[in-house]
Amino acid sequence: MRGVTQDNGEVADVTVNGQRAKIVSQHAGVADWELTVPAAKELTASARDKAGNAERNAHKLALP
Repeated sequence: MRGVTQDNGEVADVTVNGQRAKIVSQHAGVADWELTVPAAKELTASARDKAGNAERNAHKLALP
């Protein structure tokens, strides 16, 4: 899967279902990332910036 994360600083990492995504490009606080995840009924994604700030509420998506 691929995604985009935005921060007012530099994104340090993105995780989806506990797996760390690869940041493929980053410019002006916008990071493009990708990751291969096993099939799941729910996806949970979150990010952390270089200052150590982490999302308080992860993004969750239920899949059919």
